[in-house]
Amino acid sequence: MKTLMLFSGNSKMIGDIIFVRSKSPLSWIIRKLTKSNWSHVGVIVSEHYLIESNFFRPVKVRKNRYKDFRIIQLNITDKERLNLISFLLDQTNRDYDYGRILGILLYILGFSKNRHLWNNYNKDICSELVLRGLLELPEMSFLNDSITPEDIIEGLDKANKSRISLEKQA
Repeated sequence: MKTLMLFSGNSKMIGDIIFVRSKSPLSWIIRKLTKSNWSHVGVIVSEHYLIESNFFRPVKVRKNRYKDFRIIQLNITDKERLNLISFLLDQTNRDYDYGRILGILLYILGFSKNRHLWNNYNKDICSELVLRGLLELPEMSFLNDSITPEDIIEGLDKANKSRISLEKQA
């Protein structure tokens, strides 16, 4: 399958997932609570831009200002990449879901058994936006119960390792 390269000499492609950490106190708190190296997630839409849901801001395409990140390339077709980006662009201007963040915090701290407490389906947190986009793609249903960037990265890593193991056995 031919992949759509956006720019030569770089490994980023439209639709790849970018996992981010920063030196901010909020990033540190998120990483500690989720036991993760990453506190934020978005999707690459061009060489210098990504789409994301971020604290105090609605879903938007923004310049990639992050310095510390990991990119996971998706093994999907060009058409699937464009469908993913199209879906995410349709989500622009959705507000940030502060209730969802509070619900996840209560879940992580053990005060709730509901992973989806106070989820407003008309608003998004970063991982929710990316997850909804990924679930639009075939064969991504294994990510269905993800709620944090760490959940998504673990799911994608496991799927990639599984795919590599199957290719070696063939």
